[in-house]
Amino acid sequence: MPEAKPFIVRLWIDSKVAKYFKRKKISPNQHLIEHKDGSLDITLHITDFMEITPLMLMWIPNVVVLEPQGLKDFIKKRVREYLGVLES
Repeated sequence: MPEAKPFIVRLWIDSKVAKYFKRKKISPNQHLIEHKDGSLDITLHITDFMEITPLMLMWIPNVVVLEPQGLKDFIKKRVREYLGVLES
């Protein structure tokens, strides 16, 4: 089975929870930029959306996918599916 090619993910972390992301890395290959307002941009490489999806869902609304668009869409779909279950 061929290995999946890594791709870049950019996340925005709200200043309200930034301390947790500075304390413990999401990935050993991450790069962190801290903004004056205390928010963070984190860039990392993953090979599958599910490597980051559980973390994203856990931290909504304080973590936002900036790119890639495909991951944004994947997270939106998961949230909509969940909300649909709640409304049933």
